Amino acid sequence: MSAVTAKNLLNIVIIGRPNVGKSSLFNRLAKRRVAIVHDEPGVTRDCIHATASWDPLTDVRVVDTGGVFQGSTYDPYILAGAEKEIQDADVIFVVVDGQVGVLPLDLKVRDWLFKLGSNKPLFTVVNKCESYETVDTYPYQKMGISGIYPISAAHNRGLEPLMDAALLSVGITPFDPESIVDEDDFFDPLEPVVQEESPKVFKPKIAVIGRPNVGKSTLLNSIIQEERALVSDLIGTTRDAIYVEEEDCIWIDTAGVRKKHRESTVIEKFAAMRTQEAIDAADVCILCLDVTQGVTEHDRRIAELVIESGKGAVAFLNKWDQVKAIRMEHVMQAIRQDPSLNCFLPVIGSAKTGRNVDQLKSACLTSYESRKRRIPTAELNKWLKDLLAYQSPPSVKGKATRISYMTQVSTAPPSFVVFCNQEDVVPSYLRYLENRFRSEMGFVGTPIRMRTKKRTSWIDRK
Repeated sequence: MSAVTAKNLLNIVIIGRPNVGKSSLFNRLAKRRVAIVHDEPGVTRDCIHATASWDPLTDVRVVDTGGVFQGSTYDPYILAGAEKEIQDADVIFVVVDGQVGVLPLDLKVRDWLFKLGSNKPLFTVVNKCESYETVDTYPYQKMGISGIYPISAAHNRGLEPLMDAALLSVGITPFDPESIVDEDDFFDPLEPVVQEESPKVFKPKIAVIGRPNVGKSTLLNSIIQEERALVSDLIGTTRDAIYVEEEDCIWIDTAGVRKKHRESTVIEKFAAMRTQEAIDAADVCILCLDVTQGVTEHDRRIAELVIESGKGAVAFLNKWDQVKAIRMEHVMQAIRQDPSLNCFLPVIGSAKTGRNVDQLKSACLTSYESRKRRIPTAELNKWLKDLLAYQSPPSVKGKATRISYMTQVSTAPPSFVVFCNQEDVVPSYLRYLENRFRSEMGFVGTPIRMRTKKRTSWIDRK
């Protein structure tokens, strides 16, 4: 176990009008592509968070705020989210476009900041300056903010002077590589802040997915008891994946997946890609369904993405308080009988009222454990023997099908091989085998893989 020094943490909030490069700066500081970057105003609508190491002494927590629209329906939501982040900030980067200068909307952003009465250090960040060393900063003095720093986030230029100034403004000395003579100068074993490096605790990642406007962001806000995702009745409000870390898990709110023929813009295609990336990154996916509309083909297509990816599967039947009991039973029956949905562990509730939302985390942990479960071979084959005595497989092309044994070959998702005397087994019997296995062996909330393999006889091996 090695000793490590406690690092500084600098909370940075990035704010500005749309399309000035806030997301590019965010991605550069976060050192990965988290926010969608494209030349269309309003691409980022939610506040997006990331934590990264800036230097050996300091980590940065960066917040990219949604674009501030003039007369837009997003104003109340974006401003409320940005105001909350500003309260928690150490420094604020006000980004303007160095290719067009200061516009009236930039001044409106500044006035809004001044009106908040925040005493946090402010910096005017003049983005899109490829030759940042020769930029005339005089035109940007009208922002009324003393610190003016030309940068090019896209080309990673000018960030060091900006970050040095930000660190100094809160009393943190920037890291100087030349000041380090040897390791003992950096890690002082006598410092009281020295602590043993604790082992990493693995937290399951849970993605909230679904088609647009089924209540995903409302659900996430209800789960974490905080308005972190932008909530609106406008379809496609959330277009960036939002990561929210809790003590025992990490929640991922994704952009809604639209049908392909409706992906008319590059942005929606980016968002659909981000949803698939979130599914890939998750251990468990919560498929949010709007029961007032029933189970749609679009819902089934998204469910199949989860199954194909082998992720834990939970279905949240949202807005159940808006439908009659008999219609609710129809929805439940559709889920039980639908091959695309029958592996999902259903939870009935309402994201808006919070009804049964507290059951979701428990369902997700059940799904997570089920996905990692391994069954001893002896137990598998006892179950198989009992099943075959009850229902033997049908013949294929006049040849009797004989199943010898089965074994589990992997987990996450649980995968099994059934050894037979021939490769082909009637598909309906294999589905029957899988469904009985799932219900009787307790594999809930996870897809399982079951394939057949021809067993090589002793004569064939010779």
